[in-house]
Amino acid sequence: MRKAISFVLSSVMAGMLLDAGIASAHSGHHHEHHGHGDHHHSQPDAKLLEPRSLPYALPANSGEVDVTFSVPLVNEDDDNPQYVYLVSKDEGDNHGWHNGQPEVFRLNDQGHDGDRIAGDSVYSATVRVNPQSHGKGHHHGHDECLNYRAFARVGDDKIKSPEYGLCTSSFPVGVAPSNTSAGNLIVTPQVSPAIADELLVRFDADVSDQQIRNIARFVGAQVVGSILPRNLYQFKFPRALTAAQMDAAIRSLLRRPGVEDAYQNRVGTTVGIPSDPEFVNQHGLQLINADDAWDLGATGAGVTVTLLDTGVQTHADLPTGGTDTANHGTAVAGVIAAITNNSTGIAGVAYNSTLQKFTVSPDTVVTMSEMVAGFQAVAATSTGQVVTAGFNITLAPPGVDLAGDDQWDLCAAINDVVLNSGTPVAVVISGAGNDNSDGWHYPSKCNDSSAPANGQLTNKSLLIPVMASVSCTSACTPDTRVSTSNYGAWIDVAAPGQNIRSTNNTGGYSNFTGTSMAMAHVAGTAAQMISCGATVSQIQSRLISTAPVTIAMPGGGSKPRIDSRAAVLAGNTAPTGITGGSASINEGTDTGAGYAVGTLSAVDANLCDQFSFSIQGGADSAAFSIGGPGMNQLTLTAGVLDFETKSSYNVTVRVTDAGGLSFDQPFVVSVNDLPEPTFTIYSVRATYLAALGGAPVLTQNFDSFAHEDNLIGFSLVPGITVTSNMDRIIAWDGTSDGDKELFALDSVGNPTRTAGTAYYDILVTGAYNAIGFDITAFNPATPGPGVMQVFFLDGTSTSVNIFPTNATEQDPVFFGVTSNQRITRIRWNEGPETSGTGNEETTLDDFAVANLP
Repeated sequence: MRKAISFVLSSVMAGMLLDAGIASAHSGHHHEHHGHGDHHHSQPDAKLLEPRSLPYALPANSGEVDVTFSVPLVNEDDDNPQYVYLVSKDEGDNHGWHNGQPEVFRLNDQGHDGDRIAGDSVYSATVRVNPQSHGKGHHHGHDECLNYRAFARVGDDKIKSPEYGLCTSSFPVGVAPSNTSAGNLIVTPQVSPAIADELLVRFDADVSDQQIRNIARFVGAQVVGSILPRNLYQFKFPRALTAAQMDAAIRSLLRRPGVEDAYQNRVGTTVGIPSDPEFVNQHGLQLINADDAWDLGATGAGVTVTLLDTGVQTHADLPTGGTDTANHGTAVAGVIAAITNNSTGIAGVAYNSTLQKFTVSPDTVVTMSEMVAGFQAVAATSTGQVVTAGFNITLAPPGVDLAGDDQWDLCAAINDVVLNSGTPVAVVISGAGNDNSDGWHYPSKCNDSSAPANGQLTNKSLLIPVMASVSCTSACTPDTRVSTSNYGAWIDVAAPGQNIRSTNNTGGYSNFTGTSMAMAHVAGTAAQMISCGATVSQIQSRLISTAPVTIAMPGGGSKPRIDSRAAVLAGNTAPTGITGGSASINEGTDTGAGYAVGTLSAVDANLCDQFSFSIQGGADSAAFSIGGPGMNQLTLTAGVLDFETKSSYNVTVRVTDAGGLSFDQPFVVSVNDLPEPTFTIYSVRATYLAALGGAPVLTQNFDSFAHEDNLIGFSLVPGITVTSNMDRIIAWDGTSDGDKELFALDSVGNPTRTAGTAYYDILVTGAYNAIGFDITAFNPATPGPGVMQVFFLDGTSTSVNIFPTNATEQDPVFFGVTSNQRITRIRWNEGPETSGTGNEETTLDDFAVANLP
């Protein structure tokens, strides 16, 4: 367990923080900043961004909770911060601190005690927070919030962050688990299935908790989860709704004041096609199967991609922003890491990667000195495992140029980027250039050993020059070289680079052509690979070895065109196990409709993979199947289980990974032996009640209902309902004396029933082992006898014949049963009908139900 860092500042430290943070944001001294960003301008002062926390909200009255706070420190100079602190702030206090003094927590960037990644300039700590102290801060909507602010000293600068409010809620924070079994899904053609007993409801920010609770009660639901920043609440109903009932509930909610939206909680599968509307135009991304790599979990998560380019313009579809007057870096950023599944614009190859931008030049004219300075700045900061170089310069070949080694510093600066003390730390992806030539194009040709100066890059595999290939959906020939792309033996790979849809610097989208677009596809793929466990030293060889096609070059030779999915799977190993397939099930369980044994999971060392499960064999393989929303649910279909007949079921399941490698795992599903039932049948109510021995008895008659009230789905007592193969079940007052009974009626010509098959089913889901009731209103013309069947927990049953002689409301036939096992169902199958149509001749009344010890 991580230790929470919590202490109260001394008066000296408190005074220092007052000087550092509250008095002024910085000391007023000016510093020159080197090695960060655009070399034409001085670096902005260091800045602490707004803190964030996980969890993002706290349940009220929950007691102390561990909360991880994080605050990014950006634009710092080469000096490490002397300290970074998080301070609680009470707006009601004169000094802005809780009870006159701050609660102070030291943050770190060391990859422990709450910090996730060491050295990423995100300072974090896990601290203990007591929601009881909330309410001392400001009131936000229907929540009370406690305020925090971060302080730091970086060099001579004393800085503070904006305030952050951690709020409480009277509802559960986060979402509750949903029942995604096949029986609890509403299936609609062409859309994902929806949970049948849940809705998601978004409210206006000023709606109170009590109003939300009242609205939930209005539709018969309760709030089981919340996503507080979205004002979104998870409603759960006590039973599964039909599609029509769900629609009615939604319409009812939308008419309530304060409800912004209400919608079904749909079940999705692993992402294949994102919601971004421009995705259909991203033929390059689809050609390299980047979207198929997403299904493996390859999204670039945890990987930083550094753009050495013209900047990145702020854009709604990009995770980072700034300025880019040249409209180049913005296009590269969009291909690599455009925000995906946001129903906006395009998708990024490595959409979960982190972008770090360095401006090598604010325009499209890039000098050699700017290139060298840009690489040196990246090397000084060690910001990303993947670095893009979207620029090109052509040098004269050796023996022609007077110096003959103009590229020396450039190749040496790249070497500093990709190596640190001899250890590979990054890979540089370089666009080959758009001159339609096999010339001396740099920085790409630093990986060519033909010129001595190129030797300054000592590990050639860490620089990957990229040629542009044609990509399209129609009216072109894909997987050919873009006519303007540079080419030659010094190229490593090719990637789509023609008419590539990406973000532009006006906030929209444009088509771009050139090796920079090809470079962006490769950089995104490299980030995908690293996020799945590949090292930077493996990127080049895996991209080349897994390429499915080659792109021909002028004069002969070809280069491989990358495939993201295949590259991610290059290091794939077979699964080594399967979990979730063994279980024990009580005898008497009816698995006839399919019983979910468990949810299968693969044991696999690969960080990114995708699995399918199948029945491979085993003695009882015919009784098993694979299903469920994720096709990973092992299901047994073997009827009513009986230990004495069969004590276990054996099956072998095969898991196959995305690379086609498989593993077989045997499973045993055991049947639990339960005590055999003993039971007693009663025909006299008084004798039956006496046998209950004082146990609490739940009773139900139907006198409180109006004549012909609909009783379908009505719970007699908790856990007991009655169904029938008749058309309707109603409350019936046949003699108009106020004594009403449960009555099943049938329509003329009901195709669901033939003569002699009319019945009542008393369904028991509660833990009852004593049930009694009256049977009244026999039709004297019916010959009888009727049959009473009682079903017990272990799957056994018993039958009793009941002769309908002179049964009336005043003199009913009583049936009662007690058992040492829970009763699961009672079927009253009244004798043959006088015809194939008409009403059932019996009614049920005066239930008496108990649970004997």
